Amino acid sequence: MTFYRLFRTGCVLLAGLMITCECSAEAASRKLNIADPMPEFSVVDSQGTEFSYSQTNPSALLVLFFSPEKQQSNRAVVDIQEIIQSLPELPHPLSLLVISDDPNSVSPIKMNKNKLTAHFVTDSDYKLWGMLGIIASPTIFITGTNGKIELIKAGHGYDFAPLIKSKLQVIMGLALEKDAQDVIEVKTVTNDSTEGKVNRHIKMAKMLESRGNYDGALEQLEMAIQIDPNAIECKLELGRVYCIVADPNKAISLVETIRSSGKDSQDAVRFFILGKSYFQLGDYAKAEGYLQETVVLDPKNSQAFYELGRIYQFQNQDKKAMEAYRKSLDLIYREGR
Repeated sequence: MTFYRLFRTGCVLLAGLMITCECSAEAASRKLNIADPMPEFSVVDSQGTEFSYSQTNPSALLVLFFSPEKQQSNRAVVDIQEIIQSLPELPHPLSLLVISDDPNSVSPIKMNKNKLTAHFVTDSDYKLWGMLGIIASPTIFITGTNGKIELIKAGHGYDFAPLIKSKLQVIMGLALEKDAQDVIEVKTVTNDSTEGKVNRHIKMAKMLESRGNYDGALEQLEMAIQIDPNAIECKLELGRVYCIVADPNKAISLVETIRSSGKDSQDAVRFFILGKSYFQLGDYAKAEGYLQETVVLDPKNSQAFYELGRIYQFQNQDKKAMEAYRKSLDLIYREGR
């Protein structure tokens, strides 16, 4: 066991002892189970907003305890964000709490959903962890509008996402329990497939990339390639990240192994990666050719027009550069609207 785990375990035990002093011994030491009332608590999130959970006026609640240094925790965050965004309009309010044990962590919450309130809370003293008896990261608690605990899920596996989504659908009145169970069984099988495992690595890579952790993103994508060397989406994503970190030779050698898939969207990405890579190598003629093929297949690709503008600018073709930049900006503003 690492020093960090020993330290955290000690903090959890200490927090539990502190809670025991404040509450009755029976209530504080009793392990929480499904159908138990969710304990009342108050926290202040990273924005300085206080959130209080009360049995007097209980609401649907999803609490995720996570440790940012653990891959399983980060995968759970990605799944939670995608699950909530995929739900239809919520019929009643849902509160989301993401509880981190790292005082230096940055909020991973990036979502905008009707009737959803999201809070990112740092609990480096392990007060909430101790109160709820959390010893694993990630751990999920879901409570219904009746104030009862509907789900406790520790750890992250291939059944994590379908289980969480189905339970949320039930407590939000979007599905019946039996229908949700059928979905769990189907999606768990899908997630345990080669395609499911590859997609999970791709999702993780995109999250790491959004945080600027390109080394971590590359590691995830290379792991996905090992699982399925023929996964086109994964190769394209890996080639795109190679471009970002300015490793054009790797991008070209990888993407050139991909033959036309018959899908314009994938071919457009392939041509864009080749175009940007050859531009980085200073081969403007090849770069322009591939980027022109990109915009033929994807006329709304603002990045391709921007890269064309750079190529023309480097060759002192100012008029063509300005036209390409103008198209790029026009597309960006349209996307913004």
